[in-house]
Amino acid sequence: MERILDFSKTLLRPHLHDNGLYLDFTMGNGYDTLFLAQHTHSAVYAFDIQQQALDATQKLLKQHQAENVRLILDSHEHFLNYIT
Repeated sequence: MERILDFSKTLLRPHLHDNGLYLDFTMGNGYDTLFLAQHTHSAVYAFDIQQQALDATQKLLKQHQAENVRLILDSHEHFLNYIT
């Protein structure tokens, strides 16, 4: 049986396109951010209010050479300040 998070990614994958804009509102350790970055060449914006989350995500992205991500140390409620 597929775990719920893996199942949600299975459902999401066909909808990721290279002409999109993708947001991760809680980057945490970066695994969902990495998933988005690896399945599209579009811009991915990831938000978190904790420096530790940004650092962990940045390290993970660097390990996987994911360069289409912008990490933002701020609450996702301010996303319109970063994305037009």
